[in-house]
Order: sequence, then C-alpha cells, then structure tokens
Amino acid sequence: MSRDPAYCRARLITLVHVAKQQLGLDDEQYRGILAAQGGGKTSSAELNNLELDRVMSYMRRLGFVVRAKGGKTATTKPSRRLALDEQSKKIRALWLLLRDLGALRNPSEAALAAYVRRMTGIDDLHWINQDQASAVIEALKKWAMRFLPRAIEQLLEIFRTIPLPDAHSRRINGALELAWSRRTFDAMCSAWGELKTVTTDHDSAIS
Repeated sequence: MSRDPAYCRARLITLVHVAKQQLGLDDEQYRGILAAQGGGKTSSAELNNLELDRVMSYMRRLGFVVRAKGGKTATTKPSRRLALDEQSKKIRALWLLLRDLGALRNPSEAALAAYVRRMTGIDDLHWINQDQASAVIEALKKWAMRFLPRAIEQLLEIFRTIPLPDAHSRRINGALELAWSRRTFDAMCSAWGELKTVTTDHDSAIS
C-alpha cells in the first residue's frame, strides 16, 4: 500500500464517505460526527489526516466495517443501520455530549444500546416507543447536568485568556448568565457549546 500522504488522505476521505453510507447516517448526523472529531469542522475535505483517523475510529465503533472488493467483510454479521427518527437523533446527540463531557468510559454505539436496554428492556432504538424514548432523553439530560457546570467552569478558565470582539464576548456572557440563573439543561448546554466553540477555535489557531 502506498505511503504517499496525498494517497492516504484521499483514501481516508473515501472511507469516511463509505462509512456514512454504510451506517445510514443523514447529513446532520454525519456533520455532527465530523465536528466532534475534527475540532468543529463539518467537511471531510477540511480535516487533516489525524482528524480523519479519529473520524474513522469513531465510525468503526458505530459498526462500520471496511469491505473487500468482493463485498466480503472480516465479520459475518452486517452492521446495524442507525435509527433516524427525531427522538433517536436526540438520544444519540446526548450520548455524544456525554462523551465530550468526559462522562462515558465507552462512547460506542454498542454501549448506548446497552444503556437503552437497561432502561427499557430493548437494545435497538428502532423498536422503543415514544414514551420510552422520552424517558431515555430525560435520563441522559439529568446525567449531563451532573457534568455541565464543572465543564463550563473549566472552559471559562480558557475563555478568559482569549481576546474576542466585544459583541462576541457579550453574546457568550449572556449565555452564561442564563445558564447560571436558570440552571436548566438547555441553558447550560447552550453556554457550554458557545465556550467549546471559542476555545476549540483558539486551540486550533495556535496549534
């Protein structure tokens, strides 16, 4: 196999797109994965080789298997297509949030299925009903709320060292005021997301 960097990069980008198709990801899910693994970037063409490797590692944890030319794989069991309804998307987004907050030892799709099974008795998001999905969503939010305040405080330490335009700083400070006054999941998550974007962009600029 060629070790030419350009060849390796082109192959990784191709595999990322193959994984998207094999896993049945829609554009929102796909770009969310790219952003999470690639420092906020939402196009595979923008990712460097290290970031593409991280995307591929994550895709494999979701069940992606590289197929040989004849269509055979190293495993006999086909990967399970992801549930694409709105509640399943919310559940998966919350699971990824918990991963980003450092709350998960194992952020794989299999671990999510095991968590859902413990709550509902069913390990496939395709088959849980609306009430079960809502219960899972609320449980994941409560779990995240145990980590969000501390995560915000940690990012604040970095944020205070970053020079930003006044309008940008006011928007973030406004989000922080809402987070601390309301203490709701949505407000906390919004503030954390604002801080995460700023600090990630800052880290990427100086690296």
